[in-house]
Amino acid sequence: AFIALPEALRVAQMWRLVAYGLLLVLIMVYRPQGLMGYREITSLFGKRRDDGRRER
Repeated sequence: AFIALPEALRVAQMWRLVAYGLLLVLIMVYRPQGLMGYREITSLFGKRRDDGRRER
């Protein structure tokens, strides 16, 4: 049991990287504009006016 478990985890670690790579490829194919689309990250937080308050 103490020998088999580290070997099983070593194989799982290798497949974790393969799965991560496949996930990145799928995102690039199906969502070429990115996960958020064409929105800017700053638009999520709202625009700030000159006095420091947010506009909504």
